[in-house]
Amino acid sequence: MLEKGFKPERTVVLAFGYDEEARGHYGAKQLGIKMEEVYGQGAFAFIVDEGAPEGFSDIYGTSFALPGIAEKGGIDVRIDVASPGGHSSVPPPHTTIGMLSKLVVEIEDHPYEAELTRDSVLYSLLQCHAAHGSSIEPRLRRLIHRSSHSNHALHKLQEVVFEEPTSKALAGTTTAVDLVSGGVKTNALPEQAYAVVNHRIDTKSSVEEVTRRDTHTIKKWVEKFNLSLNAFGEEVTDSSKAYYGSVVLSDAFGNLAPAPVTPTSGDEAKPYELLSGTIRGTFAAFRGQSLEERGIAVAPGMPSGNTDTRYYWGLSDHIFRYNHQNMKLSKSLLANGIHTVNEKIEVEALYEMIWFFSALILNTDEATSV
Repeated sequence: MLEKGFKPERTVVLAFGYDEEARGHYGAKQLGIKMEEVYGQGAFAFIVDEGAPEGFSDIYGTSFALPGIAEKGGIDVRIDVASPGGHSSVPPPHTTIGMLSKLVVEIEDHPYEAELTRDSVLYSLLQCHAAHGSSIEPRLRRLIHRSSHSNHALHKLQEVVFEEPTSKALAGTTTAVDLVSGGVKTNALPEQAYAVVNHRIDTKSSVEEVTRRDTHTIKKWVEKFNLSLNAFGEEVTDSSKAYYGSVVLSDAFGNLAPAPVTPTSGDEAKPYELLSGTIRGTFAAFRGQSLEERGIAVAPGMPSGNTDTRYYWGLSDHIFRYNHQNMKLSKSLLANGIHTVNEKIEVEALYEMIWFFSALILNTDEATSV
């Protein structure tokens, strides 16, 4: 575009971090600070960043593009348990590791309830599937349509959708115990042990709700084991009493609130409409089709993980996580493994991505209402 003499009327900013896999502290975070310093809060019409591996793919016989309009939050809750040591030949009823295990199991036994609601991103996606999926099962299509006004149908739809673990995980806060450590040798009672529980926080929840719930969940066992409890810097138990040991809940690595949801309808949806039109136009032009031909449907999506956009929330209310990557061509990317030896993308898929971003810049440059 530059070689052909293109001079944009509107400012286009290309920002490339380098440490997204390590939480982006030195890449995207610093870029976000600098862009806000130079351009000001809310200065950008919209932002397009990387999203889930699926740019667009075939679903129910139709090509669907799924730009991410929301993102879950996250927190890693560390549980530290301490109790007196001693020789293993004279053990107490529960060692530090045993008590920690009980607390972990208690958290796993009380998962957050996943719920399909009409204001969720997943529900909007299902509505798009029903409207545009050419081979969707008629019974499922009717159920999705009825769910818009029938709570009974909504409940039945939830049962069907939640049979797929990935869909259920998108509809609520998740819990995964990922780290555990304790003990130094077999003849010594462990004095300390810890575990780290990863929560991906639902878009309608909060960090505070998760920390409050985890504290409440383990409290009865803390009391049964006669342990003191400090939860995220606050003493929960009576500090004047003597306890057998202690439990400390803490934020292991820093938390992230759920991202603001990008508007997809109403007066605030102009950027989404521009993005959707560009996706449809690129898809058609790349294949020599007209827009009237059955091409691609655009539906709101949400990546299951987190992206660098956490550092850009102050720059725009319209953030899209989207790559326009043709997953039908790039199945080898997933088959070979992401982030492994010979990770790759098909040349034709890369070419279409370039076409898309070029079209997006041109369309935005000519848009007057975005």
